[in-house]
Amino acid sequence: KLFVDEEEQRIIFPVYEDGSLIFYAGRDITGKSPLPWKKSFGEDVHPIWNIDSLSTTAVVFEACFDAIQIPNGIALFGVGTETQFKKLLKLKLNKIILVFDNDKAGKNARLKWAEWLTARKQSGVYVYDYSGISVKDFGTMAEQGIPFELKERMKFWDYRAKLLYKMGKLDGNF
Repeated sequence: KLFVDEEEQRIIFPVYEDGSLIFYAGRDITGKSPLPWKKSFGEDVHPIWNIDSLSTTAVVFEACFDAIQIPNGIALFGVGTETQFKKLLKLKLNKIILVFDNDKAGKNARLKWAEWLTARKQSGVYVYDYSGISVKDFGTMAEQGIPFELKERMKFWDYRAKLLYKMGKLDGNF
């Protein structure tokens, strides 16, 4: 569920876990605010937007505007924490697709969490391959009409994919 705060002119992304509101983030919709995002406080929260909707698959993004583009999209409000990924492991998902942003931090996060998840025996770990795409994220891709091609671009994380990633053959723009 998303809400609009008309007074603040923000779209509100509430984060529910086990049916309880634990966090929220509000994004300025005017483009004029010096603070584009406002978030609720709580250092020990480690929120995952849309986690309550997952059943078998999670498509992992940094930001809500990216996650809303895809069914089963979730947002970590950044590149993620171990606490957030432990929450995902508890769900015993069949597939975890690591998308993140199309920048150096996003590439590093895909590599880090793919390794972390497979080290913990999570099967069905995939990384999104941005090769040939120069825009930053799924939100921008949607704005510009660039197809996500999720099924075609998700690469199963195994030894071969790891080598290709390290050689720059996946995400070739880095």
